[in-house]
Amino acid sequence: MRKTFVDHPSKDLPSRFRLATSALSMVVAVVLTVALGVKIMDLVAGKPFDAERYFSYFSLLLAVVSVLVLLVSALLGTRGTRDGPRVASARAVLALSGAAVLITHTSLFSLAPGVASGDLGAQIWPDTIIHVVLPSYLIGEWILNPLRARISRWTIVVALLVPFAWLLAVFTLSPFTVWSVDQAIGLPAAEDAMVQNFYFLTIIVLLLVTSLLLLMANRVHYRLFPKNVFES
Repeated sequence: MRKTFVDHPSKDLPSRFRLATSALSMVVAVVLTVALGVKIMDLVAGKPFDAERYFSYFSLLLAVVSVLVLLVSALLGTRGTRDGPRVASARAVLALSGAAVLITHTSLFSLAPGVASGDLGAQIWPDTIIHVVLPSYLIGEWILNPLRARISRWTIVVALLVPFAWLLAVFTLSPFTVWSVDQAIGLPAAEDAMVQNFYFLTIIVLLLVTSLLLLMANRVHYRLFPKNVFES
């Protein structure tokens, strides 16, 4: 007796929504790479380029790491129905680090063209992508994309420690290196201890609230889509 089998699409294939978010991650990684390249060439043209100092800034370190993580997550997004725990944890760290960049950048940019190169004619759009567009994308994508594994509370704790670990490293190494906290972020004068303490306390509180919101977003996604399957 002949049996007729009906082919059904595999449940392990990524949905159109997942493919779209993966493609967007790839586009952001490419645009970010171009922005970094253009900015470095702009700085080199302005005056001798101090790579160690430039890449000691937190926002620049975040940009470099983001290129790698976004490329990996984009490639992995072409298979499977969701981000696994490792990729989800990495994206959580990026999202909270992006929030740290936006929170601490009380001026328009952490490295405004005039500050970075001494050239008021320096191009502004790379700064916009590195210091504004990238952090906003990392946060928005985390909130809007439900196709992720459920992350542990420790992931958020580690993500919260990253900016503070960088700050501690900068203050520790600054006497021996060219590393320093960029004054363009609006850090109050050291002699005004009360204002400075309030400034740091405000940043800490905002980061704590943001970390809880990011964790809550992950929990809401997992409650709405227990298996992280989003039908497109």
